[in-house]
Amino acid sequence: MKLLNFDRIAMPTGVKNLKKYSNGKAGKFTNFAKGSPAHVKAAITYNDLINHFGLTKKYEKITSSEKIRWVYLKQNELGLESCAYKGYEDPPQIIEIRELIKRPQ
Repeated sequence: MKLLNFDRIAMPTGVKNLKKYSNGKAGKFTNFAKGSPAHVKAAITYNDLINHFGLTKKYEKITSSEKIRWVYLKQNELGLESCAYKGYEDPPQIIEIRELIKRPQ
């Protein structure tokens, strides 16, 4: 499993209701509303990373009704549990999450 391409590990899904589950309260990254689905949290985290790296003018954020892939992450300095990506036009800073993917044992 450790040698598999991260696209084969990532879970594909569609994402809806981003605004419903994002409360955007204080902090560098969004605090999620109670009961937020994991894939929605991952998509919101992607959008927060776009802001964090200052890439809002160069890359588009994930929007509702968009298809995504998402992965759980190992413990990291930003405290992120999961992250999504589109699979196209993703910033290199976010694609570097490959090193943080929590792979199945």
